[in-house]
Amino acid sequence: MNILIPIFASLVVLPVAYADHPEHGDHASVVQKAATETVSTSGTVKQIDKENGALVIAHEAVPALQWPAMTMPFKATAEQLTQVEVGEKVDFEFSTEGVASIVSIGEAD
Repeated sequence: MNILIPIFASLVVLPVAYADHPEHGDHASVVQKAATETVSTSGTVKQIDKENGALVIAHEAVPALQWPAMTMPFKATAEQLTQVEVGEKVDFEFSTEGVASIVSIGEAD
């Protein structure tokens, strides 16, 4: 019975000791930071989807996110949908939090 007391005590102390380990303690904040990043790129508007509030853009590679060049939809505001035309080359900034959403968009330089 006396041997069980130190064993049970160590079971309570070990999780607390590892929880504050500096190498592993805050991975969630790193993931959250990456998830809320905004990124700038260029592309060509392929479709304006007013019904779903989206712009389909063929964009360049995005090295910061390790994305290759591709064509994909970006959530856009009603105002942003009216600022561009199909076939227009644009520079834009988008948020990677949840669904990729356009933060700002304009004619490419």
